[in-house]
Amino acid sequence: MRTTLSSVTLITAIFFLLTALGHSNQAYISIMALMGLAFPLFFAWKTDSWQAMGFNRQNNLPALGWGLAAGLLSALAGLWVTDRWSLTENWGMELLIGLPVWALLAVPFQEFFFRAYLQTRLNKLFGKTSGLLVTVIVFTLWHSLLPIFGPGSGSTFPINTWQGLTGTLIAAIAYSAVFQRTSNILAPWLAHTVAGIAFLLVGAASMVP
Repeated sequence: MRTTLSSVTLITAIFFLLTALGHSNQAYISIMALMGLAFPLFFAWKTDSWQAMGFNRQNNLPALGWGLAAGLLSALAGLWVTDRWSLTENWGMELLIGLPVWALLAVPFQEFFFRAYLQTRLNKLFGKTSGLLVTVIVFTLWHSLLPIFGPGSGSTFPINTWQGLTGTLIAAIAYSAVFQRTSNILAPWLAHTVAGIAFLLVGAASMVP
């Protein structure tokens, strides 16, 4: 158990370090995202734990339902925080450019790392309840490190305020809960994507140069 905890802590620390370094050089964010995508897949292959990590076809229909519900909940939490409820003028262009980037790049590396890898490892170490709670806290803290918020970032989400942290915490609980419920990575993947679409539609986040 001690060895497993040490390895999980080290991997998570590297992920956080790359994120923090992204404030000085954007290349570190790319490396961090690549790590979030590649490492969980490598770990699943190396340990033959695809099913345990949610990379399976079981419960696909329930995963879609739970993912949609969790996505709507987290979207409402985010819209409450940003206080934006009307469509942005260029919402069509935002979806055209932002949706594939969000759904196929931004969301997968987060869900693969935090749900498929971290949450399943913490569940094994501490039990499902404690594993979920620690994952939620780590996910929320990690967002406060991201250099994609603030002036000139394309995002108006106030991450470093109590409202922003609360909104992120609610979303994190929703994503981790549906992953726990379905044991299928599709559920948090869809939930996170739905929340991102809501942000793009109202201009709380932007992918348009």
